[in-house]
Amino acid sequence: MNMNDELECEKNRKKDKNRKKNKRLNDSELDHDISLDNDADVAIDVAIDVQVKTDADVLATKKKRDADALAKKEKRDADALAKKKKRDADALTKREKRDSNHSDE
Repeated sequence: MNMNDELECEKNRKKDKNRKKNKRLNDSELDHDISLDNDADVAIDVAIDVQVKTDADVLATKKKRDADALAKKEKRDADALAKKKKRDADALTKREKRDSNHSDE
């Protein structure tokens, strides 16, 4: 379950709790409590919006960091492979030169 689903479930639980509470209240208390429920719903909606934006920002930051790390690793691997190929080519050239010098003798 993702963060949005959890927040929505929490919002629904609070609404259900408030509905049960409202059933127990008399009419005068009910009018006052309904306005509190609306205020609570607005506060929950604002909290959900803030949480969703925060989660999106965190996810975007993590994706960028992961992409940067992958690019850095790929560059490091490519550099290491190029260095190994150059080292192998130099060793082969050196070996061939040494072998040709031995065959001349």
